Amino acid sequence: MALTTATEVAVVLKYENAATDVAFLKAYAAAERWIARRCRWKTETVTEDGEEITRPVDVEDLVQAVILLTGRYLARRNSPDGLLNMGELGVMRVGAIDRDVQSLTGPYRKIMV
Repeated sequence: MALTTATEVAVVLKYENAATDVAFLKAYAAAERWIARRCRWKTETVTEDGEEITRPVDVEDLVQAVILLTGRYLARRNSPDGLLNMGELGVMRVGAIDRDVQSLTGPYRKIMV
């Protein structure tokens, strides 16, 4: 179950032509999968137009994490080897862990034993 839609993420990231941009759609799908594999959240079942729909509840932090991850994956296209040229400052490595995403997903993380 998706936490948000590609259109909502594109609006926040101010990304043009998101509906047809394959790179954007892949980044969004990867971010949704990353969250879904590592987190769990509450859901509620409601009836709309005679049809039962299950939707997530109180997941604003996870939605923000999806947005951040999508933006990060799109930016990463410019540094596939994980290195970023900082001009006169030299080359820096792009970190594998995004602290903001970690803090947003922390309360929802599955505990693995």
